[in-house]
Amino acid sequence: MTSSSQTFQRSAARLLDLILPGLGLLILGKTFWGSTILMVWTGFIATLVTKVLQLELHLLQSVYLLILIWITSNISISLQHEGSQKGELRWRLGGITAAAWLAGMAILTIILGQFFSIATVPSTGMFPSLTPGEVVVVRKVKPLHGELNRLWVAKHKEELIFGRVVALPNETILIDGPQYSVNHYTWDARYWGRVVMTANTGVPAIEYQDLDAYFQRSGEEHIRVFWKEGVEQAPIEQTIPLGHVFLLADNRSTANPGDSRQFGPVPIASLQGRAQLLIWSPDPGRFLPKMERMGLPIW
Repeated sequence: MTSSSQTFQRSAARLLDLILPGLGLLILGKTFWGSTILMVWTGFIATLVTKVLQLELHLLQSVYLLILIWITSNISISLQHEGSQKGELRWRLGGITAAAWLAGMAILTIILGQFFSIATVPSTGMFPSLTPGEVVVVRKVKPLHGELNRLWVAKHKEELIFGRVVALPNETILIDGPQYSVNHYTWDARYWGRVVMTANTGVPAIEYQDLDAYFQRSGEEHIRVFWKEGVEQAPIEQTIPLGHVFLLADNRSTANPGDSRQFGPVPIASLQGRAQLLIWSPDPGRFLPKMERMGLPIW
């Protein structure tokens, strides 16, 4: 093999190691080190993804850890970049390993897809806690009575609906301003303060000007709900039919709530799962997303 061919192979192997640590070493014949680093890297990625989706690790923390292990792996790789196996065998081994790694990642994606999905916030019903266009991870779980106050995502009549389950079948709900009552039991909203927007959200100013925040008990938790001063809305009263629930978003004054106030009670079977994690927050007018919001857990 000519020196130019050897130089090309080594350069290509180093590039592959930058993309997928360990693969380049396998091509150069360093089977033990290549396979070890590749397995560690793959296992580390799988562990981080699982921890983030289960809210045991912040998304940005996982990115920092991923960068750290990537740097560590490539430092180890740089000390091993010599080999003597025949070129054809090296590339064949590298191709098989790359295909196996991609197949493993595909299987991992399919498995995670059985338990998680993603959804884009469609309306201002959860604003300013969630902004239209943000992407969240949805955990595919059945609604449990103790978790109904969490934020649920439903798909009903081709509409994606975000809201908390506030009324069950045969219950009567009355929504009046920021508070609501179910079967004549009122869930009061306690004033917290005026909302001040410090970042560009892409939402019209009319949505957040004179917007107030309230604390409201929801089950055993307290959530923040929002009501715009001066808005006149007629009270909404409805009895929930069998097999349905009433989903109520946290912004009680928006004209585009995207919840049961707009679409009516939704079938229980239409609940896709519980919103778990914010993974993408676009920054209007900028290429990069709002990094400070990515990875925030959703309650």
